[in-house]
Amino acid sequence: KVAQAVRTPSAEQDDAPRSLARRHRAFFGPWRARLAVSSQINRDTRTRSDFLVETRLARKWPHDEVSTTDYYRYAKTDGNVTADVARGNGMWRHTLPNRIFTVYRPAYEWNSAYKIGGVNSDYMLLQQEAGGGVTLVKTKKTTVRAGLSENRFDTWEESGSGHSDTHAESAFSEADVQL
Repeated sequence: KVAQAVRTPSAEQDDAPRSLARRHRAFFGPWRARLAVSSQINRDTRTRSDFLVETRLARKWPHDEVSTTDYYRYAKTDGNVTADVARGNGMWRHTLPNRIFTVYRPAYEWNSAYKIGGVNSDYMLLQQEAGGGVTLVKTKKTTVRAGLSENRFDTWEESGSGHSDTHAESAFSEADVQL
């Protein structure tokens, strides 16, 4: 007689996470991430404290690449806030045939401790860049790209000037080198 394995409901449930992971590995699979946190307090002629958090997340597929970087810093000197800023940027690049690619790069900056002439000038800046280009060099360890893009900048200031927006065209180059 050939023994048959009898599967109980609990055995099927135990395999469910592995099955789910196998089905979604193509999308969620090798992400690269980094988290950095630092804090310091210095006391000499002044008392300074500083707190910093930075995150990075990136993923590559055969024809797409995405990444994001976020940064937050808060600092005080003698009880006065000297830095309260958050910055971030992202990137999505899609590769098309014949060495052509498209790219989208959003970015933001929020600063609530900015001063001009001692007067608070808190602001938020949003930037969007959309463009395309051509891959000039593609080897196993080096990639060089060049392209053109349209940039849009939106700024909100709390000091009374309100919202402003502008746009500009730009040429760019990128170099990825594996060391």
